[in-house]
Amino acid sequence: MYSQLGMLTGTWTGKDWVRIFRECQAFITATDPDIIVTCNYFVIGTDACTDMGREYMVLSPNTFMEITSDKKSFFGRAVKYPA
Repeated sequence: MYSQLGMLTGTWTGKDWVRIFRECQAFITATDPDIIVTCNYFVIGTDACTDMGREYMVLSPNTFMEITSDKKSFFGRAVKYPA
């Protein structure tokens, strides 16, 4: 399984990325789901949702603080309150 992890984490060519991105958008349009759940390793699905203006949830083993750490200041990342 770990040997295939690279395939899921972004080793696509530009053409493959665009093809999969459009397939994701077509699938979302065809199914019109009420809830969209993406994986943080499959960024094309997240990109497709964002491009279409659709809300989505990210299924992740990470905590909310880890996912949003890039949106915090250095001090906010350095100090974990209420530690």
